[in-house]
Amino acid sequence: MFLPQVTTAIVASLLGSGLARRITMKRVYLIGLACSAVSMGLLIASTGVKTDQSVAYPLLLVATAFLGAGFGLTAVVAGVMGVLSFFVTSARSPTASPAAEESGPLQPPGRNQLRRPDQP
Repeated sequence: MFLPQVTTAIVASLLGSGLARRITMKRVYLIGLACSAVSMGLLIASTGVKTDQSVAYPLLLVATAFLGAGFGLTAVVAGVMGVLSFFVTSARSPTASPAAEESGPLQPPGRNQLRRPDQP
């Protein structure tokens, strides 16, 4: 039952980067979300025909195929955006500030800084 899901997830993730070059990554992400929404709709529709197994099982196979395609497309975009956001935000992180660079590497607090204020 999960063979269509795994197959379409692998194929979609392999084709996702090439598709993102032709259209934007935002559209690839939206297509992935649309595939996931179609999958949810098909899964909801399958509850109405669960007594007829000749209809319910193929409907579940198609739903899991759309779920795999949605996961494959969104995972590619989410992975790329995660890497890109790390490089964008690392330039603005406190450790990359000029004050942090002047102070040298981070040091643990000294022994006298660990005492409570009421202790001498």
